[in-house]
Amino acid sequence: MELKLEQKDITQAALVVASLLKRSATTMPVLSNLLIEAEEGRAVFIGTDLESLVRVNVPAEVKGGPGRMTLPADKLAELVGLLPAGAPVHLKDEGGQVLLSSESTQYRLVTLPPDDYPNWNPETALTRFEVPQKLMRRLLDAVLYAVPPRDHRRVLMGVLLELREEGVLRLTATDGKKLSRMSAKIGTVEGEATARGVISGKLLGDMRRVLGDEGSLTIEIGARQATFLIDNVDYRTNVIEGKYPDCDAVIPKEFPFTVRLNRDQFQLSARRAGVTSEDKNKSVILKFDDNSCEFTSMAADVGAFSGRTSVEYDGNAIELAFNFQLLIETLNSFGSPDIHLRVKSEQSPCLFLCDTEPDHECVLMPIKLADVRRPAAE
Repeated sequence: MELKLEQKDITQAALVVASLLKRSATTMPVLSNLLIEAEEGRAVFIGTDLESLVRVNVPAEVKGGPGRMTLPADKLAELVGLLPAGAPVHLKDEGGQVLLSSESTQYRLVTLPPDDYPNWNPETALTRFEVPQKLMRRLLDAVLYAVPPRDHRRVLMGVLLELREEGVLRLTATDGKKLSRMSAKIGTVEGEATARGVISGKLLGDMRRVLGDEGSLTIEIGARQATFLIDNVDYRTNVIEGKYPDCDAVIPKEFPFTVRLNRDQFQLSARRAGVTSEDKNKSVILKFDDNSCEFTSMAADVGAFSGRTSVEYDGNAIELAFNFQLLIETLNSFGSPDIHLRVKSEQSPCLFLCDTEPDHECVLMPIKLADVRRPAAE
């Protein structure tokens, strides 16, 4: 079998598949490779880590009839970007090796038997709907920062995707210290009117990089699987099993204090204070009083900081302590700089809202002031 592909097509396919495979924890050697299935007029690049699968369809000239081959995903993704720009790329299966050539450049890559590649058994979808790609990208930008990179509670390493009544799609992510969720109205729903599943944050992060400004993606949700169809790229994944936390229960219902702030000015002050924050909690203290916020921080081996920024607040003086990095991530999840901070007490979860995104809310747990001041006093 021999294939001829455009460089831009094989580059996109290799990068998308390699991204899913590079963080795979599997010990199966064949899963470090991608699988190429070719038939008349097209080639399908496939990668799986057994929990998720991605397929990228690209046009191709196929000689020698339909066939399959595998290639090392990371090396292919690296080398295709170094090939002559715009020149066609040829792949020829030579049994145990694949000859990759483009103009005067040639590689011979060791391959593994395609029959060793595991099959993916698709599940029948119970619910199907479409979402504009631009909207889905905004939803993911709003919540993915709250997914922990690692956690012994596997369910927290995913995003709770819910199709609620009246065609409302809601995404929620939390690691126990921070929480973000955002909702959006979508169009027609086929099948069951409501659905939910916890989707791998890793897979959604890969999918985020594929989404564009135009067109829609199709989402299909079954009992144990979810599918995301984006132009020529298909993502399929098993939903993460386990009970997702009841996020409504952790958000206070009454907030006696409300602060209106400018995100850009506020996070600059947080970064300044963060330079002299202690390493363990990266804590900074915020004191709100008379339309200003005073930032203070101290680290015994670095020094101390004190600075002020303007806010809209005319209530009683209140003090809060936050991990400055989590505070900045929370602020950056909003699409507008005009932020409202609602506070119940110095130890209760704080709620961040934005007028231009009424369906987006973030929660951040403060650090106990005593835990911040004790090391400073010592």
